[in-house]
Amino acid sequence: MAPKVTVPMDFGRHLLRSPTHNNLTLNTKDGQEVTASSVILSFNSPVIDHMTTTLHMTSVDMLEFSEAAVRIFVESAYSGTADEITRETFRDLNKMSSVFKVEWLVEKCAQYFSDLSEAVKVPTYTDLLFLFEEGAYVYENLKRKNLLEIGMKKIQSFSWKSQFFEEYLIKAERLSILKLDLVIELAGNDVESVVQILSRQLSDLVLNQGLPTYCEYLLENSDLSLCRQSNKLLFDELFDMLDNLPDEKMRWTYGLLKKNSKKNVQKCDEPTPLLAVSTHPLIPSNEGDIMKENSKNNSENRDDPRPRPVSTFSLIPRKKKPNMIPNLYHSFDMDMSFDEVYQWLLISDEVDSIILAIEAISTWNWYRCFKKSATTVKFDVDLEVLQGMMEGLRSIRGWCKLPHSFSSYHCLGGGSLSYLCSSSREETTYLYLTPELSLTSEKQGMEALRSSTKFMFRFKHPAVGSCDLPGQCGFILETVRSSLSLWKLRLCTKEDDYASGRIHFHNEIRAENMHVFVRGVQVGLTTSIIPVLYPLTWLGFLWNEKEILEKLINWTRSSSFRSFGVFYKV
Repeated sequence: MAPKVTVPMDFGRHLLRSPTHNNLTLNTKDGQEVTASSVILSFNSPVIDHMTTTLHMTSVDMLEFSEAAVRIFVESAYSGTADEITRETFRDLNKMSSVFKVEWLVEKCAQYFSDLSEAVKVPTYTDLLFLFEEGAYVYENLKRKNLLEIGMKKIQSFSWKSQFFEEYLIKAERLSILKLDLVIELAGNDVESVVQILSRQLSDLVLNQGLPTYCEYLLENSDLSLCRQSNKLLFDELFDMLDNLPDEKMRWTYGLLKKNSKKNVQKCDEPTPLLAVSTHPLIPSNEGDIMKENSKNNSENRDDPRPRPVSTFSLIPRKKKPNMIPNLYHSFDMDMSFDEVYQWLLISDEVDSIILAIEAISTWNWYRCFKKSATTVKFDVDLEVLQGMMEGLRSIRGWCKLPHSFSSYHCLGGGSLSYLCSSSREETTYLYLTPELSLTSEKQGMEALRSSTKFMFRFKHPAVGSCDLPGQCGFILETVRSSLSLWKLRLCTKEDDYASGRIHFHNEIRAENMHVFVRGVQVGLTTSIIPVLYPLTWLGFLWNEKEILEKLINWTRSSSFRSFGVFYKV
């Protein structure tokens, strides 16, 4: 072992040229050799001391480091200074100092880095990139964060994060997970600066290539609720773009939106009352209370005039896609509790009518029922309590009642819809329209909804006056391919779609006024036939769950699946 010598020490640079003293060969990644005194290097490095004194090595492979950096390393050991460090050699020299445990040189490298940072008086991307990248490299490879903190503080001191991210994220697909984590850390509360850049990138990428992995990671691990607080318009625009993702990403998008909507509320200085602990008579405190709630008390308080609390389950209004038929199947979270479903219905922009609310709750219930039992179809919540809540929901949202013709139908776990219907038999808020034929597919009825198909409907909108156009008034719906089992439906509005002349289209017909349901039948306990409404959302789920479909066939007639139609709101 080398005798104790205090380093750094000036052993004399002139000894570098002495062939007598330089008995140790250092092999570099450039294929070059650098010779040095094993004694002098051993005084500086306990690692090299062990290699030469204990293992009797006469050469050391430094194949990870450049010749220039190795020469500076040797010169520093001889002179006791680190005056030759440059930006180009800093990374290698700093790592060599750590690998070979030359502690004083590690400190010199840190001081050099700090001096570089101090010398930056006017921010440029080149200077700040060097500080950030070298700090990240040391953190990733040497597990020391001191240099990274210096680089981050310099970027923050100039309030230059947005400009830095603008350049740094241009090739974000090449960044490691660690680098992405550091971007999130550097952004801190200024999540808006990252979202702005991602939004610009996503406007092209989402439509052409889907969601890049780096975007998904940054969005999942950033606190987007901070962006929502600082720039709600940007937050909304982000989720509008994510809404264009393929169907397999819709549940991911919904989960992301739900998570950051909740976070936003929890961070408010004066949080609004939670619906989950609300004292409003129409909103029990939790799912267990919903099931135990006395229907008498519920009905007595239906007309309670007190203002309802603001929901903390608020979802951002989603931009509706032109000509797409409303279909919650592609965005609905089946794993919500009933209380969460009800809170969502109170404020959801996506659910804008009582018929869509029926679709949501019915789908949620059937999902839960068939997951539990193959023979029992019973709503998780007492039907009388549910009816009181549905009436309250309709009143709070200001939705019109269903026409009297709906009174004969059962839905929502077996309950009649009569309590949501108008008493006037002349009420014609919704018209039920059935397709006359499938124009492009041999498959008919429900099966056609899972293939590329166009359906023709003959229908003259009440707002259309006299019409002299050839053919009959009507519209065409076409299926839109989805990776999920249930495809979407779109209203055809282009002239080419009606070129056959059998029907023609009027602009008064709107996709947002259409709701697709199956009018089926269910065998009652006494073999009576009960007319039932099955929302398209629910049928899509069944098609995606073969096991559940088999359960359904055990107790319902197959004719329930052979036809569908459109409830059109006029």
